[in-house]
Amino acid sequence: MKLSTKFQLISAFTLLSIAALIYLSLPYYKDLESVVPWKERPIEVQIQEVAPATADAEQSKNQSEEQKQSEEQKQSEEQKQSEEQKQSEEQKQVDEQKQPNDVTDQPQEGADQTYVEQRKARLAELQGKAGDTLEPKGNKIVLLTATDGKGHNGEIENLVQMVTENRQDYCAFHEYKYQFTDMSQFNKEGRIAVWNKIPAIQNAFDVNPDAEWVWWLDMDAIIMAPAQDLASLVLNPDALKERIAYDTPLKLNDGKPSGVEVSRDIDISKVDLIIAQDHAGVNAGSMLFRRSDWTFTFLDMWVDQVYVDRFNNEQDALSHILIKHEKIRQHVGLVPQRVINAYSVGGDEMGWRTGDIAVHFAGCWVDHKCNERFQEFWARRTVLTAPADASQAETPRGDAPSADAPAEAARAEAPSDDAPPADGDAPLVDAPPADAPPAESGDSNNDTKSEGAPDDANDGNGHEEKKEDTPENGEQNR
Repeated sequence: MKLSTKFQLISAFTLLSIAALIYLSLPYYKDLESVVPWKERPIEVQIQEVAPATADAEQSKNQSEEQKQSEEQKQSEEQKQSEEQKQSEEQKQVDEQKQPNDVTDQPQEGADQTYVEQRKARLAELQGKAGDTLEPKGNKIVLLTATDGKGHNGEIENLVQMVTENRQDYCAFHEYKYQFTDMSQFNKEGRIAVWNKIPAIQNAFDVNPDAEWVWWLDMDAIIMAPAQDLASLVLNPDALKERIAYDTPLKLNDGKPSGVEVSRDIDISKVDLIIAQDHAGVNAGSMLFRRSDWTFTFLDMWVDQVYVDRFNNEQDALSHILIKHEKIRQHVGLVPQRVINAYSVGGDEMGWRTGDIAVHFAGCWVDHKCNERFQEFWARRTVLTAPADASQAETPRGDAPSADAPAEAARAEAPSDDAPPADGDAPLVDAPPADAPPAESGDSNNDTKSEGAPDDANDGNGHEEKKEDTPENGEQNR
């Protein structure tokens, strides 16, 4: 075959192959056209697909902006409310931490301006007239009163005003710091109100940085001998050394001896708590705490939830701690009851006698005689005056007789010719019998023990207790 013929055949075959390939590629071209957005495709198709999406996006954008504005407004309102609440709480804390010595900072309900001015003048007249020299003195001592306005103390008429006047006068005279605290601020779920005295004591140290001692005194107590300073009574180491009830058995809550006695090896310089016990163990109605690391640790431990859950009240827990922990007892000064916590009824070891600094109405609610007894002792209290000579600064009041008290128990400033001889050391009323009902617990301002129990010379365990002297000259019994 000629060369030209071969070339023609090859060319024809090649053209046929190309044509076949083109024909076979047509389906793939159609599929590719549906995927690739060729420029030649009509623009209307794009408009039909994009236009609805643009409208939805605009609507969604508007909704998002509205939602965002709503959230921002809500956050702004919440922030404003939070700031207002914070300012309110801060103001409340400031008000609570104010430590007024002026009665105008603690207005009595219904008090008018005349009363306020009279109280201001009274406190100014008494301020510093005691002339105390023995340390600790002045604002190193805080007298703490706290209540939540509830409990058995409601039986006593006009209690808050009378107690406030009585203690403000005392603090002004000796230049002590007086603090009145609303205990309800320390309320805690699962804890009855009597436990609130512990954080109240902690607070007193916090807001009085100069205080070396805090004297907790229950609301239902009257300072009867206001010329008596606390340093010479118990706070000065030399005085405390003479007051400690050495070798005295600590009592259990049922009054039985615990088997533990007050050691004679106690280091007076390390005493951080001064307290007394009655016929049924330690009583937390009057106690003095010294500023120290030990005190702060002890108060934290005392109010621990473990003790709150285990014991009915703070007093039972305190009794348990003191009896079971020797190291803690080394920091506790136990003194005879009448030194800091005499009761309105009781024998020579328990009941108030002339010269005792204070009288406590613990358990008066058992027979509903709180108001009666309080008013009787209120009339018998010594009222401070402010002469140039501070040693003459007491004006005794006549003793108001009790309706059921023996005649010899009633004293008066000017007895009649046929009146019985005055007996300043006789109890106001006789102590109830041994089977007197026990006190109930749960009173926010009163102790859980009844004051109505016998106070015999024998403690019930064969130990004869020493009777205290009861001088008639009005000085504090030692």
